[in-house]
Amino acid sequence: MATDDDLQATLKKLSAASRGRVSFAVRTAKDLSTDLGVDLGKSRSQVYDFQVKVSPQNTFRCVAYTNLVDGSSRTATRAEHLAAGIAVAKGKLFELNPFLLVYDHVGEQFLAVPAAVLFGAFTDLAKTQVIPKSASAAFSMSPNFPNRTISMYAEVPSSSIWHSSIEPASLTVDTLLAGLTRMRTDTDARRDRIHEIVDAVVKRLEEGVTGGAGAAQVSGVVTVPMVAPPSQDIVEPLVQVDDRVRRMVRRAIRSASAVILVGPPGTGKTALLREAIREAAVRPPLWATPDESWTTRELVGGDTIIEGKLQFRPGWVLQAVAANRWLVLDEANRADMDRIFGGLLTWLSGGTVQLGTTSTDPTAPHIHLGWNVGHDECATINADGDPTATGAVKYLAGDGWRLLGTYNALDAQRVFRFGAALGRRFVRVPIPAPEPSMFNAALDAQHGGISDAARRGIEGLYAAHHAQEATQLGPALFLAMCNYLRAASKTPAPATASPASPSGAPAPASVVTDAGTHRGGVREVGEGQARTAPRLHGHDDPVAESAQQQAHVLLLVLLSRVVRRPILGVGHTHFASRLRRGGGAACVGRRLRRRLAQRELHRP
Repeated sequence: MATDDDLQATLKKLSAASRGRVSFAVRTAKDLSTDLGVDLGKSRSQVYDFQVKVSPQNTFRCVAYTNLVDGSSRTATRAEHLAAGIAVAKGKLFELNPFLLVYDHVGEQFLAVPAAVLFGAFTDLAKTQVIPKSASAAFSMSPNFPNRTISMYAEVPSSSIWHSSIEPASLTVDTLLAGLTRMRTDTDARRDRIHEIVDAVVKRLEEGVTGGAGAAQVSGVVTVPMVAPPSQDIVEPLVQVDDRVRRMVRRAIRSASAVILVGPPGTGKTALLREAIREAAVRPPLWATPDESWTTRELVGGDTIIEGKLQFRPGWVLQAVAANRWLVLDEANRADMDRIFGGLLTWLSGGTVQLGTTSTDPTAPHIHLGWNVGHDECATINADGDPTATGAVKYLAGDGWRLLGTYNALDAQRVFRFGAALGRRFVRVPIPAPEPSMFNAALDAQHGGISDAARRGIEGLYAAHHAQEATQLGPALFLAMCNYLRAASKTPAPATASPASPSGAPAPASVVTDAGTHRGGVREVGEGQARTAPRLHGHDDPVAESAQQQAHVLLLVLLSRVVRRPILGVGHTHFASRLRRGGGAACVGRRLRRRLAQRELHRP
């Protein structure tokens, strides 16, 4: 089995012979996390910790993230764990003068390069061109031992590369001190670029190639592209829910590993999740929106053909666990979760499931998904890509890991449902549409720019839909009407006269109607009908009045079509037919006002 034991033994001997000038210890990323006060993620690779004392006034510390390779052949490796530490620590790791050390266990030699140089070269290249992504890593690199070079998309300057054999004639106390001093000196020369380098690393990781910072990889396995989490700088609209609902969401997330928010469209389910995640102060989660094409392969993982070979590809759940990040399935019932969850039913009940093997080789290790009981953090075993590792590959979700989701109850008839077996694995939190009084308060705060009459109309529409559970919608759809009507009211009137028709009379005005019902999507409304439209906003220009009235009606047509239900008992086909027969916006508006007055809602 390939190890770096010989290198470690050599460094320990040199440390003992240095008379206090160099101390050496093998540590873990967790140890460094404690020292720096930040979470550097997980890494099975060894971290070498050097304390250097050149003189009483000149002491410093260097840490080396190590990779183990066979340098006798053309080799490629990854700098994922070092990149993850840089990204998570936001540059604080550079206080320890980090460098990457690639050890050739066959040739018993190593190449080392300061992290500031390696990622600085990457940053410079990323400014001038789009750097292609590997299917399995965000930071692929190629150490070349015969040429003594390292390339990570960009060639690293040879002057910054430290090469040495571990033979006594090559690696002595003095050459060790000189090499470590060079790692520190080259890092110091780039300290003014640390923030720039960190930003480039974070951006690369958030592009989702590896499922986020700290994601472990299985040797011979490709990964599914991951969606970057929604920006933490997103300004969410005010979520109109009762405080009791907010408390239920928080308590559910604290108490259960799988939580799903259930409610009609527009109630703020996704915004509530983001709000709860921010309050939990966890690493940004992975976000996915399933669709009907999803299988177990997308959600959990499965075999796929890569370069003519059948290999296992981790899905969203495995990559989230490997990255120690929560997973959010937005609009989860867009996919047939009953069919694709498979073994996750057992796993969500606290068990361990076998998902397959890393390849079709009879000796290929099995892949297990289980729980890291008693620990908040997730853990992986044999999942860092070491081809010499033996035993099963294990993904272990910590006690603090969460699978969150949203479920659109209104669309349950048209998409997929959660069966009882799957549903009982989730804590369901109902997110109801708020009462009309709460909606009206929100509308009062946002209705600037529209008339009182229009505001009352929107309030009536919301109350009518809220009257029966089957037609309830969230406030977001109705609050959006304010923006629509404000835009309509700002539409300037035509600056020139309408072109004349062949008879010499003004050409009729055009209004967009239901394109799905009438081919072409445009119907004509006679001038007289447009001019008799009642005024919504007190405009003197009848053309502007008509445009606003028609915009209001069009909004209702589109809304009724989107939700596939009548609005106040008036379906989109009725709207369109009225407009087609010449009833115009005024006629439709009169019928809507009558329905508002009656508060009558017909079920579809």
